Amino acid sequence: MDQDLSKELRRALGEQEFGIKSYTIQETPYECGVVELLEGRTIQVRVSERGWEVVEDRPTAIPLGLPRPPKCHETLDNLLRSHSPMYAEKEAERLREKLNTLLERE
Repeated sequence: MDQDLSKELRRALGEQEFGIKSYTIQETPYECGVVELLEGRTIQVRVSERGWEVVEDRPTAIPLGLPRPPKCHETLDNLLRSHSPMYAEKEAERLREKLNTLLERE
């Protein structure tokens, strides 16, 4: 993996700790992040020149009626939002807290 992409993988995953259970970096057979979502599922993500993608999703079954998320995402945030409703909730809560802090300063 390109050095810049490797740094981006680590930086972006570190910034998402508020909305995931944990993550580790796996270096073989290719460098990726192994992310445990708040729902308890584990996904493997990697970044390339095309964007962010899930390379493995356990369990892989998607409940009937739910659309499959797109394969590539512009940002890690977008990828996590599409795979984890609990991440999306935590992210919204975090934004509300930041806005409230700004409003309190005024």
